[in-house]
Amino acid sequence: MAFRPYPVPGRALRQIMRRHGNEIPPELLPPEQVPAPPPGVYVLSTRRPGAVGGPS
Repeated sequence: MAFRPYPVPGRALRQIMRRHGNEIPPELLPPEQVPAPPPGVYVLSTRRPGAVGGPS
């Protein structure tokens, strides 16, 4: 048996798949991507709306 300083990714995946009945375990799947919320309305300031629009 040859000495391998680092595991070969393909071989490691085959061993994992063999142990888990040819299904990738849930902990190895990438996390689900949550869609980004739509961009909101740009507001300069919410504290003093009268100061942003000029003199009232």
